[in-house]
Amino acid sequence: SQSTLDSKLNENPVIVKVSAGPYGTHFLVIKEKKDGQYIMHDPWEGYDKKFSDFYSLGQIKEIGALVKN
Repeated sequence: SQSTLDSKLNENPVIVKVSAGPYGTHFLVIKEKKDGQYIMHDPWEGYDKKFSDFYSLGQIKEIGALVKN
């Protein structure tokens, strides 16, 4: 859910597993929420992109936390 994503994102960037249609699933990093938009690093689409330009929250299948050192 969006509240889970926001909660985890307050601690660290998060890695999410998204449904990528006929391509199966795909992993990317949501690094921050800025001006109400999730900003991601995606190996397919590039860095510092708006998540909503490419995916919907409904496509997120799993949310995990990244640990910063």
